[in-house]
Amino acid sequence: MMRGSRRGCVRLRGAVIGIDDEDDSTFTITVDQKTFHFQARDADEREKWIHALEETILRHTLQLQGVDPGFVPSVQDFDKKLTEADAYLQILIDQLKLFDEKLQNCKDDEQRKASIIFV
Repeated sequence: MMRGSRRGCVRLRGAVIGIDDEDDSTFTITVDQKTFHFQARDADEREKWIHALEETILRHTLQLQGVDPGFVPSVQDFDKKLTEADAYLQILIDQLKLFDEKLQNCKDDEQRKASIIFV
């Protein structure tokens, strides 16, 4: 490719940025079941590209969800959401264990059907 010549556009809505562990200057953008490969000059330039692309994707995603575009979630916001999700997952796991125990204690199919209806 000639230096500075434009080859096309990549839509970022719903895009996922990927990096290659073997080459510290390349990265990918996957969107609409297509993967586009890019190469920066070096690892530092790749990090700048990735940071800028991820920030842009996040900003536009938040805009589509009606969130203030000036709002950028912090690591603490992420950790809080992760903790909440983990708590809900644990509640679900506990409920499934109780449900399974209740079904195991049923003596016949009729009792199992009744247990399922009243859960």
